[in-house]
Amino acid sequence: MAYIHNVLVVIFVAFALSPNVTADLVSNLCAEANHPPKCLEALKSDPRSKSASLEGLAFIAIDAADKYAKTVRGLVQSLLKSAKTAQLKSRYSSCLENYEDSIDSLDRCTEFLKAKDYGSLDSYASAALDFPGTCDDDFADPPAEPGQLKAASAKLQDFCDVVLLVSSKLSGRKVQ
Repeated sequence: MAYIHNVLVVIFVAFALSPNVTADLVSNLCAEANHPPKCLEALKSDPRSKSASLEGLAFIAIDAADKYAKTVRGLVQSLLKSAKTAQLKSRYSSCLENYEDSIDSLDRCTEFLKAKDYGSLDSYASAALDFPGTCDDDFADPPAEPGQLKAASAKLQDFCDVVLLVSSKLSGRKVQ
């Protein structure tokens, strides 16, 4: 009887601690991110994160970044439609291409993660991170980048940074 009780206690403790181990994985990972609150937002907003491995968190991070990149693409499309000057139309068109390229890079990230090609995953995650910044650079001269686009770009860059962070952990590359 005591043996069965001990086994049940061990099983209960193992189940009780399982979510904490993953929560610690997310917390520890996000503590290394450039913007920890955005990392937590990207990972913890997905219910899969409660039981995810590091590889599972990579899929979650890619999904979050991809979904948000598509949201920002919609914002840019809206800004392009309402642009009044040729200069703004040109800038928004360029930005639209950048966000399309970011989405393409994130789609490739999923392929490389499935193939466990972490070097290529790193490269494409880095590219996905760079494209929104290129859009921001288009607004170096007046007129200024709309605040809504600037904020959306920053959030996407934070989400892409999480992909790059998880990728670096998987590849063994030291995060800088």
